[in-house]
Amino acid sequence: MIVLELPKGIYPGDVKDEPLILHPANIPACEQIVKEKNGKTEVIAVFDAITMMDAIPGYGPKSLEIVGQLTSSRSFYGEGTITITRFAVS
Repeated sequence: MIVLELPKGIYPGDVKDEPLILHPANIPACEQIVKEKNGKTEVIAVFDAITMMDAIPGYGPKSLEIVGQLTSSRSFYGEGTITITRFAVS
């Protein structure tokens, strides 16, 4: 799950009704919610873990970018780093 807080002046109705895309793997969100919280617009996106693991090679820190569209045809994005770890099964 990823949560993006959009800049002031962008409202929930300004976010285009299409999935956010996770880069560099080009994975669309399987679910997302756009809501107002404390006067700011939040976009909550959920990505399928198996699809992510298949598309992002290796383990360790990985830089990701999330991209979405506004109804004005402008884009918004967020960047972050996740760490993919290997789990041992006993």
